[in-house]
Amino acid sequence: MATLSVVPNSKTTAVKFDEVPAANDHLLQVNPGVDAFYALSQAGALESCVVDLLNQAVSADGMDCSTVYLCRHALETAIALRTSIGAAA
Repeated sequence: MATLSVVPNSKTTAVKFDEVPAANDHLLQVNPGVDAFYALSQAGALESCVVDLLNQAVSADGMDCSTVYLCRHALETAIALRTSIGAAA
């Protein structure tokens, strides 16, 4: 993952994610006004956990559906966090 510099005192903007197609809406949202450094650190932590799970799946017998869902959701959350501070996903 690329290193990103964050402008001091910058904050997140609202970013909706986890689309609910039947409702034409989203279930979750990054709240505006959260410290950008914190948001970025959380995105990095989620991505790191997903990488660990994927590495374990490659060295084991694959991955069950629950773990696949967890990885997808964690990555979607990390993307929303990065988007909320203007960082490319």
